[in-house]
Amino acid sequence: MDTSPENRLEQFRTRFPDALLQGKFDRGEITLEIPAQQALELLTALRDEFAFEQLMDLCGVDYSAHGQDEWKTEQST
Repeated sequence: MDTSPENRLEQFRTRFPDALLQGKFDRGEITLEIPAQQALELLTALRDEFAFEQLMDLCGVDYSAHGQDEWKTEQST
């Protein structure tokens, strides 16, 4: 198995074609955007099937109140 980052990303796309919302390889790092509901399954596969050893960053965004104004402001945000 070719373990170069570019090929790992392509192998991940092949293994999980419907789960990868976005994936890119940039500056020597792979960045994946995945559904929160599948995080455990996909992160486990990265460890067990793809031999990843370290998770550098895990981020989450709450869009539940997206578009709702919390306060008035004179400047755009």
